[in-house]
Amino acid sequence: MPEPNRGRTQNLGAPKPDSHLGTFATKPKTGVPCGHPELQKLLPALFAGSLAKTGRQVERRRLERHVRTCAACRAICVEHAHRTVTLPILKEAAQQFGITVPELQRSLERSAARMARTPMPAASCHALR
Repeated sequence: MPEPNRGRTQNLGAPKPDSHLGTFATKPKTGVPCGHPELQKLLPALFAGSLAKTGRQVERRRLERHVRTCAACRAICVEHAHRTVTLPILKEAAQQFGITVPELQRSLERSAARMARTPMPAASCHALR
């Protein structure tokens, strides 16, 4: 008997290693160049966690300050987070519902649009403050 959803969702194993980050970090998708390529080259080390080691705190703080102001490096960080966090979660949820990731995304978009059109009760607004 064939497995349900076979071929509709991808294998949900561990995320693939970021072996290409060295080249990705120097070629951001934004088209906006980084003004400090020496800092941008530290992004793979940041993603790997090696900047958290003793003796590299100064580099890490310098890179974190840089990422706050550099659109190119921030875009690389967002892309990395999408590939390593968001996408695996979407794949797992899609598999649980027996649908593809694009189908799940469309469903989430429709739900968000419905929620945006629905006024929030006044009592709930006060709870958010």
